[in-house]
Amino acid sequence: MTEPEKTPARPAPRGRVKVVLDLGELLESGRITEEEFERLLALSRKDTKKHAFAVAAVLALIAIVSGTVGLFPSFFDVLLRSLYDLLGATGLNLLFVVLAGAGACVSDSGFLAALCALAIVPLIGRAGLFYTHASYAVAITEPAQTAAVFALLGAAAYSQRGRLEPKRQRAAVIFSRTCLFLVNMSLWTASLWGADVGGAHVPDLVFVVVWALALAAAAGWGAARDKRWVVNVCAVFGSIHFYTQFFERLGYAPGVLLASGAIALGILYGLRAYNSRPRPGPAA
Repeated sequence: MTEPEKTPARPAPRGRVKVVLDLGELLESGRITEEEFERLLALSRKDTKKHAFAVAAVLALIAIVSGTVGLFPSFFDVLLRSLYDLLGATGLNLLFVVLAGAGACVSDSGFLAALCALAIVPLIGRAGLFYTHASYAVAITEPAQTAAVFALLGAAAYSQRGRLEPKRQRAAVIFSRTCLFLVNMSLWTASLWGADVGGAHVPDLVFVVVWALALAAAAGWGAARDKRWVVNVCAVFGSIHFYTQFFERLGYAPGVLLASGAIALGILYGLRAYNSRPRPGPAA
């Protein structure tokens, strides 16, 4: 008797991989056929429509919620006051974090995942955004603690994303990216004014060095694994860090401005070259 042929095992899924292709150039060079061109173009249009629908749905929901609150202001005022009296400010904030996190997990919403991360900031210390005429400000009162907490949360979310279903991984990645953004904002604040840690004030120069080392380590990690988003974010905040310290210590003399412009051009061309090179393989 002959043994039945075994069906070859399907390769394990590698998660989401995003690739940017110039379909017209590939078709003209003969690397894809007309049929492949039409098929890939149809897939790209489908993905574009999906993202457009998601953005429109979020905007519509925001409009519905805002309109509902405007129609029944007294009801929502009583509701929020009751929740505040029951839970307090911290409890109300924690409830929002839980709801946003649960919504992100259920719907795979990157918007809710980012909101969940942002809503954690007030639980660590006072924080906020401020606007006056032609001026914007960001306040983080506990920058050292905020940076440490979000570094841990971001690393945990990213390292555990593989345990989630493929359709749930996007929210975890966006949560970790938001955490990385908040870590850099916190270290930027600390590099200007220092921070209180354990009852002692750590001077700003310490955070200038810590932030530079952290950016170099994160950029090196991202470059080794072809995580272009991480590398670009580190380049952006590295430029912010450099220019912040550059002008804080050297001022705004003409020679300083000339040197800063030349350095900026070098950074831009370096990023352009990095982002233009082909990917070595799929990246999670």
